[in-house]
Amino acid sequence: TAAFAARRRRRENLQDMRDALEGFAEASARGDLSALVLEDVAFHEAIAECANPVLATLLRSMRSYGIRSRSTSLRRRERWRSVGERHEAIYEAIAAREPEKAAERMESHLLDFARELGVKVSAPVELEEGRQ
Repeated sequence: TAAFAARRRRRENLQDMRDALEGFAEASARGDLSALVLEDVAFHEAIAECANPVLATLLRSMRSYGIRSRSTSLRRRERWRSVGERHEAIYEAIAAREPEKAAERMESHLLDFARELGVKVSAPVELEEGRQ
């Protein structure tokens, strides 16, 4: 999805992502877990909207699950900085139209998220270019 976002992004998509990143940083500074979680969700939804509107609709329909899982993942305050940094790195790759870098950074971020939730993660499956 991040790779498609890097290929398809428009100025308004980048602004939506930037707004979520700024909101995440502000919530982190205030120590506001609820706002932090909502900004995390908004960031990923903005990427999905840019990459594939159908996927974005699916993500929005599962928002409550995303909020619960992120609330668990972000419960430990010491993770907030690294998550923000990962989001910034993903954003930078999308903004620079670097699909491979965006995909690598998102994959790393999602694997970290899964591990934080206690999900056993095996080696990622390589997808052919047309099947992403």
